Amino acid sequence: MAPSSEEISGAILQSVRHANYPDSEDVASAELSTETLPTLLQALDSAKDEVKTNIRDLSREAAPDIDGWIAQAKQLQADIERSKATAREIVQQAEASKALDDKINDASSQVGLLKEELAFNGILSEKLTRIKEASKVLNDAQNSVITKDIPAALDGLDRVGKILADDSLAGSARVYDLLQNRTKRLRDDLVKESLERWHALVQSAKDQSRITIHKTVERDAHFLSIEDVTTALARLEILDGTVDRFCKDVIKTVRSRFTLAKTQSRESLELNITEEGTLKKISTSNDARVGDALEDFPKLIQWLEEFLPNRVTTLLSSTLLSPLISHFIKDWLEWEVPSSLDQMQSFENTLQKINSTAEAIEKYGWAGGEALADWVETAPRTWLTKRKERTLDAARQTILKGLSETKVVERVETEMVAKDDVMRGGHEQANDDWDIAWDEADGKDKKQDLSTEANDEDDEDTSAWDMEDAPETACDPESSQDADQKVNGADEEDAWGWEDDNHQPSESSHSPIKPKKQIHKANGSKAFSQAPMKQEITLRETLTVTSVPDGLIEIILQVLADAEDFAKPEFSQSTITHAAAGLYPIPTLILALYRATASTCYSTLPASNMFLYNDSARLSDRLRSFLREQAQKEEHPNSRASAKPATKLKLELDIKALDSLSRRAYGQEMESQRTTLRDLLNGARGFANCTEPPFAGECDSAVSTTVNHIRDVYNQWKDILSRSALLQSIGSLVFTVISKVIADIEDMPNIGEEESQRLRHFCDEISQLNDLFVQKHPDESVASDMTLYVIPNWFKFQYLGQIMDSSLADIVYMWKESELRLEYEASEIIDLIEALFAESEHRYKAIGEIKKNVGGGGLTS
Repeated sequence: MAPSSEEISGAILQSVRHANYPDSEDVASAELSTETLPTLLQALDSAKDEVKTNIRDLSREAAPDIDGWIAQAKQLQADIERSKATAREIVQQAEASKALDDKINDASSQVGLLKEELAFNGILSEKLTRIKEASKVLNDAQNSVITKDIPAALDGLDRVGKILADDSLAGSARVYDLLQNRTKRLRDDLVKESLERWHALVQSAKDQSRITIHKTVERDAHFLSIEDVTTALARLEILDGTVDRFCKDVIKTVRSRFTLAKTQSRESLELNITEEGTLKKISTSNDARVGDALEDFPKLIQWLEEFLPNRVTTLLSSTLLSPLISHFIKDWLEWEVPSSLDQMQSFENTLQKINSTAEAIEKYGWAGGEALADWVETAPRTWLTKRKERTLDAARQTILKGLSETKVVERVETEMVAKDDVMRGGHEQANDDWDIAWDEADGKDKKQDLSTEANDEDDEDTSAWDMEDAPETACDPESSQDADQKVNGADEEDAWGWEDDNHQPSESSHSPIKPKKQIHKANGSKAFSQAPMKQEITLRETLTVTSVPDGLIEIILQVLADAEDFAKPEFSQSTITHAAAGLYPIPTLILALYRATASTCYSTLPASNMFLYNDSARLSDRLRSFLREQAQKEEHPNSRASAKPATKLKLELDIKALDSLSRRAYGQEMESQRTTLRDLLNGARGFANCTEPPFAGECDSAVSTTVNHIRDVYNQWKDILSRSALLQSIGSLVFTVISKVIADIEDMPNIGEEESQRLRHFCDEISQLNDLFVQKHPDESVASDMTLYVIPNWFKFQYLGQIMDSSLADIVYMWKESELRLEYEASEIIDLIEALFAESEHRYKAIGEIKKNVGGGGLTS
């Protein structure tokens, strides 16, 4: 049901009067229509009238209180007015006092300005006074300089310095700078004048070896004394620099005499002093001996102490002698170190004089004497160092100059070898005397006689000359291809010294040629060695070496002789005796120098590696001989323990290094020649198409060039190497050539008749090299032919030439009845037959015969 207008008006009135929300939902959601407005306005008017009535009732009840409030408000307003009037009076009084304060402040400012002005005028007056004073002092000082009154000028300079030291003058930049410049000019003038006076009083002439000191000197009508000048220099703070320059002049003057000592002549040092017009001279000795020169140092100190002021000598005592003695040691004492023991006593006397001089310098309290004492303490090390330098320089000169001189030396070697080896040459050549250099020894007495004779002729023991200096296996005739490979391998290993550390030479390892007696079985079986009877033989050979080994040995022996001499009684008290032990490593340094420079120095020689091979071997041989001799001497009961160089020398490693160097030089040369020969033979292109141009010409050229090259090498080496070493080396080269030829021919798949004849011609041309291994008597008869001993595959190569020119029947006959099976395997012969002959019934039967006779019934030797 919609609410009535009275309900809506009542709800609105309650909301306005009491802010109440209508409880009825209908009233709250009812719309206020125009019909309700009159009722609402009427209700509002009634509520308004009611409020007015209430207010009138309240006003009538509270009227007395309101009148009191009004009266108090009026009284308060009156009080406010009075406060305002008082405030205005205060403001007026404050404004009046401010004007008075301004007048006071203005008066105070004027008083402050007057005070500042007075202070400024006082400071200015003071500065002007000081400037005036400084200017006057400077004028007086400059006048004193002009009149040569140096002390007065120095006083003026000091006063000016104190004046200018005042910080108050620094503010006057312009005036202050002017005064500073004038002061600097004054000081420069004083320095110049003082130095001139010093130089007039103290003079040194390097060219004349003269030092002069004047106690007084007259200059510009003034008498100058060295004490006054020294004082002036000290006040100018240049005394240290002046004394330092004087010290350098003295050093130059005195040192000029040290350098003249090297020419064994010198001028005496003239020390002059003039006192009261009188010249006094003190001259040192003009002798070039070091002892007299040492006496100059105490004389110089005494002279300086006597005639120079204390402040000067105090400075000199710490600066003069140290560099002077350093120059003296370098320019003189170092040259006094003797290179031989003959001058050792004189050197000992010199060391004593050096000690005396050091003590005298120490007594004066001067620095520098400790350098002399230190040099005496290190004299053994200095002597040893100088000895090493001179010895190594002598060794270097020997290596450089000794290469230009060559000589032929003899090598004598006694060995125990198989008796059959000695006689083999006779059996094979129908001549017992296959080599006139070989002599059979009947017994131990003859061996000793030969050794003694060798020592008498060459004055040295050469029994250990050959240290496996050539490949052994190159001389052993082997019958199989394994032996061919073994020769090359052993040759390279021995030459390069790959197993030096494990190398233990046996009794027979020194023999240059060692053929083995073998009994060959049928083809394909291994040969066995028959134990031969031993017999002594002596081999004498000559070879060419430079003068380097003997020259180095002489230097080494001299060093060791000096080391032994130190053990003698006359050197028991010598200061240098402690350096004797340092002499024993010098041979190692010499040998190290030789090994380090040999490859470069020897490169200027023809066949340099072979000369190096011979020289290194001879050097190591002589060292071994020396060590053996020393060991024998030390076994003597009367030998002194302090004079046993063999126990102190450590040359075993050096000797091994020399052996290695020798083998390495030999191996390098041999490998170089083998490479050259292989390259030359490679021009034949494996002999393929050797009958057809242009290959035929290439094959001819390759073979002839190879043969000529071997002969050239032989001619070059024959005057350098010993006969046995020459045969070994050339035999190894020929072995390389024929091994390659055999391999090339065996690799040819087909060989025609013309090619086989051509190959036979090549084999014959190479076979002509056997004349290099033949030794003839003066009547041109053959004394010995060493071809088979130095070329293991020589028979195999000869058979190859025969096979090239043989029929099938001939080849089968050689296989069955000759030694062909000892040189070839059946497979090799079969391959050659298949290359030489076309397939046929005859070839088939020949191959069958060869296969059937592989294991039985051949010819044996």
